[in-house]
Parts: sequence; C-alpha cells; structure tokens
Amino acid sequence: MSSSTLAETVADRAADRIALLFQLHSNADYIGEPVSILEHSWQAYQVAKKCGAQPKVQVASLLHDVGHMLGMEAGYPIAMDGCGIENHESIGGDFLLSIGCHPYTAWLVANHVNAKRFLVWKDPQYPLTDASRTTLKHQGGPMSDDEAKEFMAVEGYEASITMRSYDEAAKNPNLPKPSINDIKDIVRSHVLETMERGQAILPSSSNERYYDLHSNYRLSTEQLRYYNENGYLVIKGHPMTNNVDLDKMANTLFANPGKEMKMLVHHEKVEVDGTTNESRVQICRVENFCQTVQEWSVISNLAKEICGELFNEEAVLFKDKLNYKMPGGGGFLAHQDATAYKPEEFASLHISVMVAVDPALSDSVGPLQIASGRHKEGVFLNNKGVIDKTVEDSMDFKPLYVERGDICFFSSYAPHRSFSNQSKNSRRLAYLTFNKKSEGDFHDVYYAAKLESFRDGTGGTISINDDFGGKIVK
Repeated sequence: MSSSTLAETVADRAADRIALLFQLHSNADYIGEPVSILEHSWQAYQVAKKCGAQPKVQVASLLHDVGHMLGMEAGYPIAMDGCGIENHESIGGDFLLSIGCHPYTAWLVANHVNAKRFLVWKDPQYPLTDASRTTLKHQGGPMSDDEAKEFMAVEGYEASITMRSYDEAAKNPNLPKPSINDIKDIVRSHVLETMERGQAILPSSSNERYYDLHSNYRLSTEQLRYYNENGYLVIKGHPMTNNVDLDKMANTLFANPGKEMKMLVHHEKVEVDGTTNESRVQICRVENFCQTVQEWSVISNLAKEICGELFNEEAVLFKDKLNYKMPGGGGFLAHQDATAYKPEEFASLHISVMVAVDPALSDSVGPLQIASGRHKEGVFLNNKGVIDKTVEDSMDFKPLYVERGDICFFSSYAPHRSFSNQSKNSRRLAYLTFNKKSEGDFHDVYYAAKLESFRDGTGGTISINDDFGGKIVK
C-alpha cells in the first residue's frame, strides 16, 4: 500500500471512530453542565476558531473531552461524584495519538486538566462551574508550586491555558446543535494532513501494544482495561455489523447448510407448549461456515483485528458457530470454553466474539450471562465441562442485554451460561472464536477432534463439553 493510500486509510478510520463515539453519546449530558457532550465539544471548537487559534488547537478543543466518552463506551460508570470519567484527559490524549492525530493536539487534550489546575494555583478565585469544582477535587486540586514551575517549563503550555478559556465558554444551552458529519470531516482532514507530513506517532507492533495499521476499529486503553478486569467487552455500533444484513446472513445458513461446505448442523427437540406431549424438531446450531461463506468471512476478519488487540498479538480463527435458540430452544449450563478448547492441546487462550443477530433485551429469550472477573481464576471444578453446582452458586452471573449488531468479546476462561428461550422470538447469536496465531492454526484440527468425540461417545450432545441444556436430535 502506498504512503498516500495508507494516510487516507488511517484518516478515514480515525474519522469513523470519532464519529461513532459522538453517535453513541451525542445526547449524553455534558457531565454536570446544561449542554450535551456534543454541544460542548462543538462550541469549544467554534470559540477556538473564532479566536484565531491554530488548527491543531482547534481540533484539540473539539476533542478535549473524548476521554469521557471512551470511558462510557468501555462500560465504566460515571465517577468523580457523578461528574465524569477519572483521568479522562490522559485517556483521550492516548487514544487520539493512537488513531493518527498530531502529537501536539494529543498533548493539549492530555493536559487540559493540568491547565485548570494551573489556573487555580495561579488564582485561587479563578471562576469554575460547580461541576468543574467537583472534578477538581478528584484531579489533584490546584497545582503545587513545584508542579506549576514544571508545567511552565513545557514548550507550548500557554496554548493549553488559552484552550481552557475556550472550554469554559462552551456551555451555552441555547446554540444550534452541530452535525456529527462536520466533526467527522474535521477529524479526517486533521489526521490526513498529519499522516501526509509524517508527523503521526502511531503505535507499532514492535512496541508493547499490538497494532495493525489497517485496523478498522481502534480499541481505547479503557476498553482494554475493562476487558482485562472483567473478562469481556461489549462494543456497540461497530461497522462490521452495522453495515450488513445479519438477519439475511443467518437465514442463508439456516436454508443452505450444505455438507459440501463442511458445515455442522444440529437440531433439537422442544415441547410445543409444555402442557401436552407434542414436540417439534428445529435447528439449534450451524457451525464451521466462516471459511466458506463470504459475508461471514468478512465479519470474521474484522473481529480478528480486535482480538489481535486483546491478545496483544495477531489472532487466527479457531472455530465458529451460530446458535439459533428459536422459541423453546435449550440453553447452556454454566461452563468455561477452555475445557472444550483443550488449552493443553490446541492453544492456551481463546477469545470468543458474540455477534447479536437478534436483540436479547429480556430474560425470557435466554440471553448470555457472564460471571464478571472470574476469568482470572483458572479452570473451575467441573464434570464434562459443566461447572460444579456449588461453584456456580458462588458466582454472580449478569445477563448481557444486547441490541442487534452488538458484539461481545469474552475470554475462554470466563464462566458463562444461558437459560432456555421462553419467548416467542428467536435469539440468534453467532460466536466466532480465535486464538493467538503464534500458537498455531487449529481450526481443522479442532473440528476433526470434535467429530471424533461424537463418534466415540466422549463428547457432549452438541460440543466437546456436555453443557447443552436442550435435547439434541441425531
């Protein structure tokens, strides 16, 4: 890829990523203030532009509070006495640098809180809104004399002080609402110019953090932290699911699960109404399709990029399946995927990517449930993969309520389960599983082992584990 094409690719990705953040949080209140985050950000940009600030400062003014949105996006609750995400300035600065913004722009964002602390040190009566006074308590308070001296020694610190005035002037609830497309255009132009001039400091795979220059979606440090702490991460609005017809893709697998494509198809028997002996047979799972069905292959490749960031190295597809869970469909007993994926034989760690084909917004459909944070404790006591009941009862399982197109990444050591579908609607969820490429490509080996376990009777009814709660029809 030529340098000009790469620059355009990075700029397009950065613009899309920032636009997605504003789309998800544009209606959120600007913490403790009478305007939304979108309105505040745009007003700060307009003030900077009107005052003749240089373009890098204008963009920093536009994106100075992106860290708040990144924290909320990752799944963290509002902190600082209800007034924002702690360390949002450093979170934002790090993220902007990673998507190709100019280092000076990222620095201004990372230091806009220090500018406030400096101004209050210089003038204890410096006017702050109630929300700003509240957050100041969580941000270290006024600078010390030594901190202020060190801050003034930094080249360009005056611009961060001036930028603070743009921030303070950007809280007017009576101005017109901006267009996210305008923000997108500004970010794209800024990153493109930065890339073309060779001024971007993008991470590289030689650094501590894995980085793919062509990645369609850049994870923030907050998303990485949330995943590492909880064992899962939900992403909403990702282009890999927003721009495709998931319903049609699932129905195509349902209608044409051909053996020539090496797909595995599973059916289950369910009671019609629970009050009679009537039953019906329905499809419950199709698997092994990502390598042969183009639409799913595209989604698999995009999911692989994000798994690479979570693994901190390149990922490779391990297996794939789509659980249809039609009305009456069986659930899955509490288990860890690691017991089925045989870390001692195939790969040491896996990440599954759940793609919601249907919304799962109530307990009646049997949503995925995860025991947050328990992925750090190794393999739990189990029988054929099913977690011991006493151990299960000690876990705090939380349902993941998802909209169509939402994606959830979770560790193979994260305990999870789901109940049967008691609603009248399908709850279709695709699961694409990856391992570290450095440990090997086990896709074909895994499916050969799975088929062998079915033949010799050592496997479960639908997987190597015996965790399916329904009745499989063979």
